[in-house]
Amino acid sequence: MAGFEIRTGEMRSTFRELESLRNQDQELIRKLKIQILGLDSVWEGEAQKALVEKFQKGEADMARFHEALAAYIRITEQAADEAEALDRQLAGLPFGN
Repeated sequence: MAGFEIRTGEMRSTFRELESLRNQDQELIRKLKIQILGLDSVWEGEAQKALVEKFQKGEADMARFHEALAAYIRITEQAADEAEALDRQLAGLPFGN
């Protein structure tokens, strides 16, 4: 029979770090957007327009990734909560005597 172990404290620590990195990445993308869209004041032409279009496509892809990562974090945090609750419930069961 296969088994597994859940270390909820380590899970929570890892997902706090993931959330922090996700937030940092979103901030970096916001700053990149400002810089790329601001290029039109110093650079005009097809290449500049193509860069903006490619950035906007990539930005949409990253937004979907960030949403998926946030959902994954929420679901695994919920799983950690449920595992801890089950552990408390099982600890309270009378065995023997």
